[in-house]
Amino acid sequence: MRFRTTLIGMTNRQLLALLDPRPLLRSVARILGMLGIVFAIGALAYSVWTPGLIITDGRHDKGTNGIWLAHGWLGADSWFAEHDKTTEFSKYRSPENVAKLFHKLRAHHVSDVFPHLCPAS
Repeated sequence: MRFRTTLIGMTNRQLLALLDPRPLLRSVARILGMLGIVFAIGALAYSVWTPGLIITDGRHDKGTNGIWLAHGWLGADSWFAEHDKTTEFSKYRSPENVAKLFHKLRAHHVSDVFPHLCPAS
């Protein structure tokens, strides 16, 4: 009954204004416009920033680099046998390849080596 009593005192113009969809459409248009602006700013920032750029000129080299070392360098011989990788012994265990690794680490200023040790049993 409350709704009826408030509508009784309204004029036809007030009732039509109440049912007019234009204010709602303007609100939706404003929201979509703002979303478009936010999306455009994001797209512009992404195109200018180029994420994942590979820099190879050494400007980020602080002289204390780190590297993850594959399991084969310190893994047990039994691991190679269990995983059918006995053909890779020479890749990791030959004195020449160990020397190459050492010189490569030194040339790239690697001071921190993180070897893969699992499984350790």
